[in-house]
Amino acid sequence: MQTKERANKTTLRKKNIMTIPREIAEHMHLSEGDEFIVTEEEGRIVLTPALSIPADQAWFWTPTWQARIAEAEADRLAGNSTVYESEDEFLASLGEN
Repeated sequence: MQTKERANKTTLRKKNIMTIPREIAEHMHLSEGDEFIVTEEEGRIVLTPALSIPADQAWFWTPTWQARIAEAEADRLAGNSTVYESEDEFLASLGEN
């Protein structure tokens, strides 16, 4: 990954508040309310955009579930799927085995 050095300067204000320069915020598609993971790496402060995931939806983002989603999407793209015109058609297909 290549990073661009930007000559933007900001100031740490009261209560440790800092403004991300508009050019960077727009380039990164950031908006009010976005959350970040803040880390220190080799003497630099690193802000990484973070997604807030409700606890009852966290299962969907586990590596196991994401692998299953990727497998299903690959099957769909390869044409290994059936489209049913109605619920009745789908339910009838279940009895065909």
